[in-house]
Amino acid sequence: MSATKRRPNDSRTLAKALTRERILKTAREFIIQFGYENTTIRNIVDVCGYSTGAFFKSFSFKEEMLYVILESEFQETTTEFARWCQSGLPHKEVLLGMLTEDYVRGSRKRGLLRAWRSQHCAKQDLICGHSFKVGRFATACLRSAL
Repeated sequence: MSATKRRPNDSRTLAKALTRERILKTAREFIIQFGYENTTIRNIVDVCGYSTGAFFKSFSFKEEMLYVILESEFQETTTEFARWCQSGLPHKEVLLGMLTEDYVRGSRKRGLLRAWRSQHCAKQDLICGHSFKVGRFATACLRSAL
């Protein structure tokens, strides 16, 4: 038995990562355009040119894929928020800039938000009702600040 360890196959690891990213990108577009419920694993892999096995090597189930997409969106939003806060602009301009940017991007994200609500809120209506109230309160606060 050889004393050297086998190195992981870098090309295989890279190919798996690229497959996962392509699946995520395609799924995101399908969910935005057709909604989560109307997006099937078969639709996604057909467009990507993969088998369903390739999907299940990356994700255990469809909901896991959705959560990965939503986590990515959350991270992107957090990064943008930090960028605006560090801009040095007056608070009013920061709020207006963030709201304007979010409104423009929001039209593409509505499909993802509906997907989250359908998966998350179906079981937790109380939490979603609370989130809606907090959102309305935040909107009212922002309006009064402007």
